[in-house]
Amino acid sequence: MQHLRIAGASTALLLWLAAPASAQTVQHYWDFSSDNDVVGGLATVQVGTPTLAIDALYGEAYPGAGASLNTVLGGLSAGGGHLSADCFDGVNATALDFGTGDFSFSYWSYDDTNDGDMRGARVFDFLEGTTTGVQLGTNGTNLYNLRLDDDLGGSTITNNSLAIAMPTDAWVHCSVNVDRANSTVEIFFNGASQGTVALASGAAAGIRPTIDLSIGIINAGNDGTGAQKSGLDDLAFYTGLLSPSDIAGLAAGTLNPGSIGTNLGAAYCFGDGTGAACPCAAFGAAGEGCLSTSGSGALLAASGDADLGNDTWQLDISGAPANKPGLFFQGTNRLANVTAGDGLLCSNSSLRYAVNGTDANGNVSQSGFGANAMSGQTLNYQYWYRDTGNPCGAGGFNFSNGWSVTW
Repeated sequence: MQHLRIAGASTALLLWLAAPASAQTVQHYWDFSSDNDVVGGLATVQVGTPTLAIDALYGEAYPGAGASLNTVLGGLSAGGGHLSADCFDGVNATALDFGTGDFSFSYWSYDDTNDGDMRGARVFDFLEGTTTGVQLGTNGTNLYNLRLDDDLGGSTITNNSLAIAMPTDAWVHCSVNVDRANSTVEIFFNGASQGTVALASGAAAGIRPTIDLSIGIINAGNDGTGAQKSGLDDLAFYTGLLSPSDIAGLAAGTLNPGSIGTNLGAAYCFGDGTGAACPCAAFGAAGEGCLSTSGSGALLAASGDADLGNDTWQLDISGAPANKPGLFFQGTNRLANVTAGDGLLCSNSSLRYAVNGTDANGNVSQSGFGANAMSGQTLNYQYWYRDTGNPCGAGGFNFSNGWSVTW
């Protein structure tokens, strides 16, 4: 799971975004910290070596570091480096088949203006000729490029016709909702709608690939003419449409793309000044607990699915002091305006889990909470940790924000 903190996501715009026509479920998700499809399980062929050394948040994305995104093809430095995902068996689409229903996708893109050719960063592409598929990225003038072809050979959106400019030299979160029930497509940059366009001919026909998915391909030739200073991260495909809250959370980096459509729960009780006051007004950043000696508040987030029949739910702490003892606890009742130690107590403590301290980066994770829950029960969780030396000096301990989920 990557914790992305990106400025520029707009939540005010959510007030007027159209409601989705259908619920969404993640089908495939590449996090780019490896070459794996971490949700859908598509087999991939890796070109190059994934590394987090240059940009720790974004995996295969190297802005400002020269030609990037696995730009080794056939042993040569080129613009065609990519992951090849096995989604077509030569006869039929074996995965990533959207059929005639609604679908959506989400990813992060970085387009450096010093690209090696004039097309800009075409970040992934499994369309070939006029066969069925989806193609998107930017063209040479940084206009957003989107093409959807159905299995009748009709282009439902003409390539490069949208006239929507994507920001350059910055990370941009892209979400696209393909509302086939209403024959429209809506594109979002950093959570803000860039407009809705109509689907053209063949809108009722199936959309599925007739070639394996190439993630990150820019130039198919064995040469360096298409090498790009570009980036791609957190690519996810969904059946159904992303909701306004999904789009906002993905753009803000507070929502794991692989958890869309699962029972994740929600954060509450923040030490960022939006609710109760932290001791000595030592506020953390948005969504965190009160400020700690690490220089930030401890951020509690969740991933997976809180399903008693197949419990994959996990709680993750980041931003806490390094190498300190701590523990997760759960409660049945939420608390409000309760200061304790150097933070805010968000729940009663009906069960304390074993001590699970932070690592050298101030992170810690834990799973298995479903073993202590009943179906339909709403439980609240928080992380307590030792915080000696805090300027508030009110007990030497602190808390994360709270998290609530109904099992």
